[in-house]
Parts: sequence; C-alpha cells; structure tokens
Amino acid sequence: RLRCKRTTTRLASRRTGALALVTALACPALFTPPALALLHLGGPAGLWTSRATSRASYGRAGLRGLAVFSLHATSAKDPSRDEACLPSEGKEGGVVGANSTRVNAPGSAASDQQQGLTRWVIDSITKRFGAADTMGSKAKKNGGGGGQKSTQPAGRPAWQLSPFMLRKTYNSYCSAVDTEALRLNELTPREEKMLPPSVVANRLQLALVARETNLHFFTQFLEAIPTDESFTVKPAEAADGEDKLVEILHPDGIALGTQNYASMGSIFLHLFRDWSLYCDHVTDTVYLRVVESLQKALPLDGKGSLPKVLVPGAGLGKLAHEIMSAGYQVESNEFSPLFVTATDWAFNKLEKELAVYPLAHIFSENNEPKDQYTRTTIRSPRLEAQRRWGGRTMRMTVGDFVSLYKTGGPVHQQFDAIVTCFFIDTCDDLLDYIQTLDQLLAPGGVWVNLGPLNYKNNVRLKLAWSEIEQVFEQMGYEFTQSERVHTAYHLKPGIKLYTEQYDAVLTTAIKRKTP
Repeated sequence: RLRCKRTTTRLASRRTGALALVTALACPALFTPPALALLHLGGPAGLWTSRATSRASYGRAGLRGLAVFSLHATSAKDPSRDEACLPSEGKEGGVVGANSTRVNAPGSAASDQQQGLTRWVIDSITKRFGAADTMGSKAKKNGGGGGQKSTQPAGRPAWQLSPFMLRKTYNSYCSAVDTEALRLNELTPREEKMLPPSVVANRLQLALVARETNLHFFTQFLEAIPTDESFTVKPAEAADGEDKLVEILHPDGIALGTQNYASMGSIFLHLFRDWSLYCDHVTDTVYLRVVESLQKALPLDGKGSLPKVLVPGAGLGKLAHEIMSAGYQVESNEFSPLFVTATDWAFNKLEKELAVYPLAHIFSENNEPKDQYTRTTIRSPRLEAQRRWGGRTMRMTVGDFVSLYKTGGPVHQQFDAIVTCFFIDTCDDLLDYIQTLDQLLAPGGVWVNLGPLNYKNNVRLKLAWSEIEQVFEQMGYEFTQSERVHTAYHLKPGIKLYTEQYDAVLTTAIKRKTP
C-alpha cells in the first residue's frame, strides 16, 4: 500500500508540474524564474509536506519547467539558436539535447511516463514558437542538428566554433552537472529517511539558480557567434564591422586542438581565475610577477619600436593582456578552438559585465554548498583592453605551437622575449618545446618562465627543473633569476577543503650566444 501511495503521489506531482508549465508557457508575464522555483518548492499544500511529492515535483517538473521558462524568455528573438538547450532529460541526466531521453528501466512505467512528458514539453514549446520544425531544419541552418555531421561553411574560420558546436559543448557540460544535481531527486528509501528535507531543498534551489545564471551567460556568448548564414548569404558582413582588439590568425594546414581538448567547465574556470575580482590574487602572485621579471630583463626605453613578446599557451589572454598593458607588443598563441572562440568574443565583442557560477560543476571538496555555488562577476576584457592598451591591437595565432613557430613554420620570426606561464609541461616532447623557443630568440633575447612540471603521461623525457636549466645553459643561456613562487592558482586557501596550489619556479634567462 505504501508503494502504491508513493507512486500515486509522484504521478500527481508530475501532473501539477505539467499544469504549472502550461501556465508559464501560455502567460509568461505571470511568472519569473524565482516565482516558478518557489511554486515547485512548496506549492499551496505547504513546504515539504511529502518528501516523495516535493522531490518529484521540484526535481523533475520544477527543474524542467524553470529551464523551459528561461529559454522561452531569453530566446524570443531567435529561438532557433537555443533548440539544443530545449529541455529533455538526457541519458546521463539533466536538461540536455532535445532528441535525447533519460532512460530508467527500458519499457518500465516510469520510463514511459518520463518519455511521454518530455515529448509533450518539446511539442508545447514547438507550438509556442509557432514552428513545427524547431528541432530539425532550424538546427541544420545553424550548422547541424538531428544527428547530422556539422561542417564549417565557406568563409567561417577553421578556428571558430559554430553555434551548433558551442551548443553541443554547453549541453555536454549541462548533462554532467545535472546528472549529479538530480540524484537528489532519485533517492533510495534509506536516503530519503536519512537526508533532512532542508538539505535537498537548499541544494536543488542553488542548482537551479546557478543553472539559470550560467544559461544566461552562455546565451550572451552564443548570440555573439556569427550564424552560418552570415558567411554564406552575407559574406561581406561576416565580421559585423566591429573594431577588433585581437586579430586571430590560423595558417592553413596547422593542427588545431580537438573538441576533447577543452570543455565549457574549463572556460568557466579560466574566466573565474583570470577575469573575476574573486581571483585577483592570481593576477598579483602569478601574472604581475611575470611582468615584473620581464620589465627587469627587458626594460622599455621609449625609443624605437616596442619590444615584441611571444606568449604561447595564452588561454583566455589574461597574461598577454597584462604584458600589453605594460607597454610591450604581444603576440599570443593558443591551441584550443574553444578557447580562441571565447577569447575572440571576450576581447572583440563583450562590452559588459556578466554574472556566472563558475564552480557549479565541481561537486567535491566543498565545506559548504555555497563553496560550489559561488556567484561572481566576469569583467569585460574588451573594456579593460580599451582602457589600458593605448589603441594598440594584439595578434593571436591558433594551432600547435611547434608547427607554427619552428624554423620554417608559417609564423616563425625573431622575438625580443618569450614568456611561458604554466606552459612548459603541456608538451608532447619537451625538447621540441625547448628547441622551438631557442629558434625564436636572437642573442640578447629573454625567456621568462613561471610554472610547475606536471607532465602528461606520454611525455618521453620528464626532466627535473635543474636538468632543464642545464640544457639551456649548454645552449648558451644565462639564468639571471631563479626562485620559487607559491600560488593558489584558482581559489584562495581556506575556502574549499582542497585548493589547487603550486610552489612553481620563476626564472629569467638571457640568450648570450648561439651554440
């Protein structure tokens, strides 16, 4: 009897959630996201009167309804951009792609009910947008959809991710996050008995707010990416005529990082570390220490052209930005198309601050739930650069560092200095990196390095730092600085139960002669 009662209660809660969703779709002005969250949290019968009812309603109908409402509110101008984020439950959980369905036991009543409700939600949104092919042709117009292979249209740079690929990347992130968050909606009888209702309610509410905020952030990113039509229909307007601060170059035939090289979670973490006030300690203890070492070894004299500095492994451009702001002319290099696409948006298009929950996907080492659901504001790199670069622009090359810059490479040239920060240990072959760095510096050239030696498993020679110094000394370099720098590379110590920290080496070497 208890099992029957629980099943009946859960079915009733789903109908309640569906009814609220219909109301939100029909008259969105009556509902704000907080109102929807409160509706599904408590309801008229009182807060948490039944664990089975409230958890089923909040977790399944509440999360689904809130995400649907947000997408309806944010994509009214161009709903075809967001079809990959339309809510349905993916096989790994959460609100993911429109063509996937969470699988319980195949053929079970719960599975059939979930699939039916998911399909009903999609159909409702399709009718609301007034387009029967929202899931199909519109997706293809933006570069893919329906399981179709995505291809770059003529005119789109090879390094730039299409809206389709960006949505795919973000949906993968959402799927992983929602899988963890929605486990609180699928508690075993023992878990339901042992977990206080307030724990579940608080965690799910935090997850909802973080998801809505990150979705808004991602929507701003997505809307700035040119659609395929901007290249195939109006190629002359593809660049939108914007004033570019970062010019991006990808020579033909140079390998790019794969989609597995970076994720939306890593983008959030880099934005958090480099462009939020929350992590200014990283700028102080890492980036500005590097700039200080560069200024001592290669001071600006105000005569002639500005010294040229190369920054490989540039990520989202924070270190390159600080060196540009100090008065040097910088060329940066990045391997990942996702990071370059984000850098292009941040420096060339983003002109306002945006809120984000950058740690929402990290479920481990949290002392308090708020440690995971930390809200921060991302500053505009474009506005910072306009204020500090003195009207100059920076070039960013895209692709494999060695292939681009080795002798005979398409962008090989002489630099006055090379700055490597948390880069040397990203190599596949350490000696390839060392040889390429040497080929880019003439006698008198400066190499500044800061970072650890956390090699990948496939690196053949995993030299200690003292051994690397000996290699450079044999090549004619003199080390004028060598010290250890302690840094917390993301959060400050004392917030989470574990914080990524390094006792990295900070060195400066001058090339005295060619061996």
